[in-house]
Amino acid sequence: MRTDLISATLVYDWLAANAPDLAEQWPLEPGDEVLAFTARVKTMLDNLEGQFAMQNALARAAIETWSLDNVALLAGGTPTPLSPRPEQLTYYTDANPDVLAEAERLGYRTLQVNVKNPEELIRVRGVETVIGTGLFHFLQDHEVPAVLEHMADAGFSHVVFNNADAAVDPALIAQWSKLGATLYPRSIDAMVALLPDRWALEGADGAAELVKTLDNVGPILGREFSLSNVFLISRA
Repeated sequence: MRTDLISATLVYDWLAANAPDLAEQWPLEPGDEVLAFTARVKTMLDNLEGQFAMQNALARAAIETWSLDNVALLAGGTPTPLSPRPEQLTYYTDANPDVLAEAERLGYRTLQVNVKNPEELIRVRGVETVIGTGLFHFLQDHEVPAVLEHMADAGFSHVVFNNADAAVDPALIAQWSKLGATLYPRSIDAMVALLPDRWALEGADGAAELVKTLDNVGPILGREFSLSNVFLISRA
């Protein structure tokens, strides 16, 4: 079962309830198995649709807030109406060829990359900035600097990512563990302390504040519970 379609279905459900015009324009067909699984996990975690919709919107919000260009989106998953627009990205990347086929149909320039493989990161040539949301808060402390060193080796000048905030209710972290996912929440200061010498913090904001600037859905999405902080780091 494709996990990207589970994420996309949760985003669709949020749009259907909060921005139905956008949902109606998105012909998502995840299949019965994905729909059944998504319905089940929604009973296990509070407002999962809002969490996924906000995370899905972070890349476009970061591009527009911080005026980023020459950007590659890492592990983009199925494109949604909240994703960066094709003209905002140099590359839309993912490891799944089915995802890339859908992205190409929508006008994105794509690249097949497994972000867990440092050798494949090097293939994302010629971009200044990479954005990876929903990745870092699954990394243990010793893994964070290693991943960022690989990104420096790949030649990127800026990285945008989010991480669950240290102030998040432990009960929510426990809910995620029911799905077999261990979140490692961190304050902004704690994240800065993990940055290797080659990286420096350039900007940080709460996810809810960042998405408020988006047209159409920003004000509504900004009222959702903010699970994470969003970081912009640059080569020191």
